Amino acid sequence: MKKIKHNLWTVKLTKMNKGFTLVELLIAISIMAVMAVILIGTLNPIALANKAKDSRRKNDLKKIKIAFEAYYNNNGSYPTDISWNVASNCRKSVPQMSFYFQNLPCDPDNFPYTIRIINSNTFMILTNLQNKKDKDIPPNWYTGGVYGYSGSRSSVNYGVSSSNILWYE
Repeated sequence: MKKIKHNLWTVKLTKMNKGFTLVELLIAISIMAVMAVILIGTLNPIALANKAKDSRRKNDLKKIKIAFEAYYNNNGSYPTDISWNVASNCRKSVPQMSFYFQNLPCDPDNFPYTIRIINSNTFMILTNLQNKKDKDIPPNWYTGGVYGYSGSRSSVNYGVSSSNILWYE
């Protein structure tokens, strides 16, 4: 070690170590891990993905409803002779409806939507939203007995229908 005398000050020159110590690295990694956990907890990527799928479900049901209403305006009844609720029809062309939509929309999880043509003048299209707190699910859907829907309330919680009925009747 050298000593340099400079203006009444004595300075010791030592070899400077470059880089980080193990403790400094552990502290930095710990801080980044805590920040990552907070960020993931705040954003909740699974809930965001479910909301995106629910949005697609709602849009698909609206598209099918619009197509059915257009079909009704042109033909005086809703289409009745199609096997709607068959998984093999998902995202395939339906010849009778090709003028109204190119391919039959299906659930993002590759299940067909539940389409019920009650008679030639009434239809329901049903699905199950993953976000159980969605504002479009009827109030008290899971607990209240005020709705006339006779199916399983855990497998259906959203739908659209022809204007002469409510989807949950």
